[in-house]
Amino acid sequence: MNRRFSLRPLGALPLYLPALAVVATVAIPVGFVALRASEASWADASAWLLRSRTAELLFNTLALGATVVIAASAIAFPLAWLVTRTDLRGRGAVTLAAILPLAIPGYVMAYALRSLGGPLGAGQAMFGLTFPRLDGFVGAALALTLYNYPYFFLTFRAAFERLDPAQAEAARALGAGPGRVLLTVHLPRFVPAALAGALVVGLYVLGDFGVVSLMRFDTLSLALYASWSRMEQGSLLALMLIGLTVFLLLGEAWITARRARGATSGLGAARRPRPVALGWLNAPIWTGIAALVLLSVITPVGTTIHWMAEGAAHFDAGELAAAAADSLRAALPATALTVALALPVAWLARRGTRLARIVERAAQLGYAIPSLALALGFVVFALRTVPSIRETLALLWIAYAAHFLMLAMGPLRGTLPLLSTRHEEAARSLGAGPLGVLWRVTLPALRGALAAGAALTLLAILKELPLAKLLAPLDSRPLAVSAWAFADEALFADAAPYALTLLGISAFSVAAVLRMGREAT
Repeated sequence: MNRRFSLRPLGALPLYLPALAVVATVAIPVGFVALRASEASWADASAWLLRSRTAELLFNTLALGATVVIAASAIAFPLAWLVTRTDLRGRGAVTLAAILPLAIPGYVMAYALRSLGGPLGAGQAMFGLTFPRLDGFVGAALALTLYNYPYFFLTFRAAFERLDPAQAEAARALGAGPGRVLLTVHLPRFVPAALAGALVVGLYVLGDFGVVSLMRFDTLSLALYASWSRMEQGSLLALMLIGLTVFLLLGEAWITARRARGATSGLGAARRPRPVALGWLNAPIWTGIAALVLLSVITPVGTTIHWMAEGAAHFDAGELAAAAADSLRAALPATALTVALALPVAWLARRGTRLARIVERAAQLGYAIPSLALALGFVVFALRTVPSIRETLALLWIAYAAHFLMLAMGPLRGTLPLLSTRHEEAARSLGAGPLGVLWRVTLPALRGALAAGAALTLLAILKELPLAKLLAPLDSRPLAVSAWAFADEALFADAAPYALTLLGISAFSVAAVLRMGREAT
């Protein structure tokens, strides 16, 4: 019998204290947002929430989210099918190209697309062509789709690799073509994967601020930022965003539970299917893939490099270095704090107790809550309880940890069930105490998972805009804030050095995570 890794060496206290801290870091900002909103009179709150402008903002937000989910899944599903079920040449290159947009922050994507059009845009300067300027709903939907479709791609690709090919082969033997097999056999089996991707993308769009602000498209998040100085109205908007977040989480959990109860079979054996021969379709498919890569990777990178060259004469290396230092001062301690919390919380989550489930739900909620709503809660909390912490990095570190804990927990949750008790028991038999076992046995075994979690968290923190914008000290101006601020004023050349630095850091972090994933397998 294979014995699994035990939780007992840690004891109760080292597990429960971080668990309670996680619950508190999520419950406190949500509670203070609700408290601040409750201070508005019922009449004022009702009149403000039921006005036509609020309904318009809600409609814009939902319409944008639905459009991005549909468009991103429409791109990702056939792309995942091509790299897993066909004889497409260069499938490894296609997979890499499909993941690369993850290295481009959403607001950098929006900055590049917006600066490409118009008579003075990068398109005119680079190609002599005047592209239409992208803004509003179309610009926001395009930028968010290009940034988010890799999440769907990774989800669908993993599902295809686990899918039993027997049914598809039987359908083809009965005369069904590739398109019919895709629609009638594969698509119905992908509802769980589609729900998982839709939840991630939908929550991202719901809380997005950088893209919609640059594209000048009014959503609940942008209205919350505009209402920042009017705390009562801002708190009401934040509660609406939190309510939508909880609704999405509960809806996804309910649908998943219903499908699990009604399921009669799993995904099947993971054997290599016979690839579908594309034949002459290789050429048009590669043309479409090249167009996607041109739009999602080459255009934002090339546009940013163009504006960097345009502003080279006014480039201030000192200001860029200061912004990078501000980013690292915020990101490195926050990453360490997040990983330090993630280890005991992931460990506790394996126990399946009621407290473990509460802590896990709190971590999920902290990641799902839109950054602006979370930031508002921490601001209200700081002003009412510990005003001295308001303009410090400590508040920003705590907010980052509350928001990105799930990212750090992901690799740990996948690795912990694989650890054996044998080395732990051997260390205890030699007289090592709980801390000695943790330090000498457990942590070395989890080194890869901890490094992957730290890389994912660091990348997310460096790209995060709303928390940095609203919680960083006044004398701090991280890379994300600098890039967004210049782009928001249409100072595209000034924004380029900061955007390009973010692209470089993000690309390096994504490459590191992919390398860790290959080494783990």
